[in-house]
Amino acid sequence: MVLFVYIIVNVICLTVAQVHRILSAHITIIPNSLYEAAFERHFIDELDAQTVQQCAHQCLQNDFCRTAIFYHQLRTCSMYEEYSYVGTTKSTLNSVASVIQLQLCPVGFNEPEYSCFNDDRSPVLFSEMIHNMTVKQILHISSYFPFMSTTQLYLPIQNDDTIQVYDLNTFLLTDTLIPIPSISLYGFDMDSSNNFVITDKYGTVYFVNSSSYLVTPLSMNNNQYQYACISDDYIVALYSKGNGADVYYASSLQFVFSITTNYQVANCIIVYNRIFHSQFDENNYVIDISSTASAFQVFNYTACTGSNWIDLDHFYIDASGRFYVPCVLSSYLMTYQVFDQNSQNHLSPFDIAQYPSIHGIAVKCSKYKCNMAIYNGSLLIGYEY
Repeated sequence: MVLFVYIIVNVICLTVAQVHRILSAHITIIPNSLYEAAFERHFIDELDAQTVQQCAHQCLQNDFCRTAIFYHQLRTCSMYEEYSYVGTTKSTLNSVASVIQLQLCPVGFNEPEYSCFNDDRSPVLFSEMIHNMTVKQILHISSYFPFMSTTQLYLPIQNDDTIQVYDLNTFLLTDTLIPIPSISLYGFDMDSSNNFVITDKYGTVYFVNSSSYLVTPLSMNNNQYQYACISDDYIVALYSKGNGADVYYASSLQFVFSITTNYQVANCIIVYNRIFHSQFDENNYVIDISSTASAFQVFNYTACTGSNWIDLDHFYIDASGRFYVPCVLSSYLMTYQVFDQNSQNHLSPFDIAQYPSIHGIAVKCSKYKCNMAIYNGSLLIGYEY
């Protein structure tokens, strides 16, 4: 039996460089343990650290870090955006590592129902926060698949070969990427190292190495794909004709196996090496990549039933484990519903009076503010709370 020792620390400090006052943080250190992130894109960075206390301090000082792993022998500190309850903490039989957990919410309040910040604001219900955001930028571009890192907003331009990159704080354009000249972008996803998978409108999936910009097309039996999602381990390419998908290793880009379903898969996201996906109705399913025979329904989203159905637009999961699910209300009216990924409880709809149509979404919350990017079918609007 492994004994877990919990150390709770209350911290009050001032971050002079960023002028952010950290009022308090509850830090839990779990010796002899490792953390497995639910969503690998929530990895922030790995830094040198001599002690677990130094690693905890580095996590505390980082605007986005909520979970960290200190590797005792390597003397490194791996930091993650997501709260530890979103992923999995596992015990080990030796002192290889310790897991550091930060809790921002005071007693009586919990994410993901609430959003908590390290300033003088009280915790706010997530459902209230998303309806009290300030418009920061309006961009006249078409981008169905916005993605956010901790510092940048990536906007692949629909039916173009361009990816525009914006500063997440200012929403100002900082870079323009053309990884594959002259193609027509249709789908886009990124892994934790900012490698891309791009789908063009003709059904080809390309892997783009972010370091070398080496482009590799993925193909098996000349299959055509409508969309592909990526994790650090796998790439899942959804058939544009027929039911199912092809799975490739993300490291070697080698074909692994095919998945056969009795429905056409509409969209996907890889969480815990499980493929969360939907068909073109209100149903949502999971396929465990390690057990390809087991495809099972996760749950029905009650707000997307009857005449409403799940759209082709991508799923999204934030650092608090909020799961953003696209829902078609009518021929041209789209929205998103938000669920707790762990408990599967419905957290909030988007008010269609304030957000008349949402075709794509990305959300990123630091310890001090939340940024949200919404594509409404004609404009990309950047919000802040």
